[in-house]
Formats: sequence, structure tokens, C-alpha cells
Amino acid sequence: MSSFAVGAVWALYDDIDDMPRLYAKIESIHKSPASRLEVTWLESGDEGSVSVACGRFEYGETQTLKGHLAFSHEMQPITQCTDFITLNPMKGETWALFRDWSNNPEQHKPPYKYDFVQVVLGFDDSVGVGVTYLGKVDGFVSVFEHALQRGIISRVIPPEEMRRFSHRVPSVKLTGEEKEGVPAGSFELDTAAIPVEVEEEVNSERQSSVAAVVVPPVRRSRRESIPTRRLLHHIASARAVKH
Repeated sequence: MSSFAVGAVWALYDDIDDMPRLYAKIESIHKSPASRLEVTWLESGDEGSVSVACGRFEYGETQTLKGHLAFSHEMQPITQCTDFITLNPMKGETWALFRDWSNNPEQHKPPYKYDFVQVVLGFDDSVGVGVTYLGKVDGFVSVFEHALQRGIISRVIPPEEMRRFSHRVPSVKLTGEEKEGVPAGSFELDTAAIPVEVEEEVNSERQSSVAAVVVPPVRRSRRESIPTRRLLHHIASARAVKH
């Protein structure tokens, strides 16, 4: 609980595929008799089936969550006002993109496929966001480096396509000295923010040749924290606890 601070904005795992697409602002922290966090949910006003990860968010209802397992990572708002908060991909961050994104909700349904990118140009109202694609480094579970993906290395996501961003993926930039075979400048992505389907695909392709993570994970994996069930039930239960 020491990582949390009043006023901070955090990403939480959703109930679609357990990715950190929900946002909440910490209102108060209670450490005893049981750990509880009072939060205000941030709402985009979008009626789609998938939570919007970028743009302007208004304050929603306030609830109390038990424990901290639903929380992924802290976000850095672009603007934070009395009535709203703006969140957009920032230069240097790593994000997941919906690979087959469509602005038609009827054509954008799970199971989703993803690409991973590094943000090289922060959001600009007239341009959008510049990204460079990341590809998995052979022999590692969650180490990614700049790489061509379907013939593309870099692109600009225009403002009208910002919903293409699925969620931020916390990461650590590596020096290349962590372990043999680790490229300098590559990234180790937080496995808790990588969809299960992607991990299964990697495991089936690499099998026993895949090495463990080379540095401690950004945050403890929710799949380790809740070994018997995925977080979907945990979030549903937490949301039922009203302040």
C-alpha cells in the first residue's frame, strides 16, 4: 500500500480480458483494520464495449476497494482539473495497440489481437501519436525490441484513431547487461499487462527454449497474486463494495 498516494491516478484491470484499461483517482487510503482504498472512477462517456484508454475523462462514482490486487500502475495525467482529467500516451512509454481495430463497435469485439509499441512522439492535437513497433526477442518471455511488424516499423496514430490504443504496458528499458542475448535498448514488458492469448502463443512457439524474465517484473503479476482465479471476479466483488 506504500506505493499509493492520495490524488494519484491509477490503471486497474478490466473485466473483458483483465487488461489495465480502467482508471481511478485515489481519494483516501485506509490501512487498518483491513487495507482499503477509496477511489473515484474516471469515465470517458464512451458507450462502446471496450473502455477508452486515452483522452478526456470525467469523474464518476466513488467506491471503496478492498486490497490492491486490482491495481496495475500509476498514470501521469496530461491535465488534471476539477471537472476532468486528460490521459494520453507519453513519449517513452510502451503501449498495446488493437491490431484489428475498427471504429465500428460491431466489428471490434473480443478476442482481440495486439501489437506492442513504444511511443516516440507524444500526443499532438493536429498530428496524433508517433509510435515504433516492438517485436519479441527470441528466447525470452517478455523482452521486446524495435522491429518490423507486418512490414511497418513506425507510424503515426492520428487523433481520430486514438481508440486504437488498448492500454499502457509498464516496462523496464534494458541495458543489455542483464543476461546473455538481451539487446541493449530493448524493453521488458510487464507480463500482467500482456494478454493471456499472447503469452500462450509465445509459449507454443518457443516451448522450452523460452527463458524467464531477466529483471524483476514491474509489478507482481496478478496471476501470481490470485493463482486460482483470474482477476475478473476480484474486480466484480470490489466494485460491489460501496462507500
